[in-house]
Amino acid sequence: MTLRVVLGLWSTGLILGILFSVWLWLAIAANTFRTVMGKLMICLLMLGLLCNWVLLYAVAYAYLGLIDGERLVREPTTCLYFSIVTWTTLGYGDVRPSMDARFVAGSEALLGYIWMAFFIGMFAVLFKQPAEGTSRF
Repeated sequence: MTLRVVLGLWSTGLILGILFSVWLWLAIAANTFRTVMGKLMICLLMLGLLCNWVLLYAVAYAYLGLIDGERLVREPTTCLYFSIVTWTTLGYGDVRPSMDARFVAGSEALLGYIWMAFFIGMFAVLFKQPAEGTSRF
């Protein structure tokens, strides 16, 4: 994978992720999705955005490399595994970032904290509001 391809994938995913995230937050704040189906659609979109961020970081790790044991690896499954573990801030320690990927891993952990806070908060707001057409009792 060349740097141009990685930067193209990353920038496209980043722009789409930011646009959809802002749109989603504004739509929830305006109480746009009142029906049960609308709330389900938001939940699926939020899960899709979460997967988008995790995959974007996995692409970055595939380019920068990770250290598994004592060898440098760029395998897609290892990069995806490390991205999920870093996003959730689990940190098993079996795979670690290379020198080039350390700041990327730190930014993923920070973004994971922030995103999960919004994610859980949005779920709470969504399911606290009564669905349109349903009784409150």
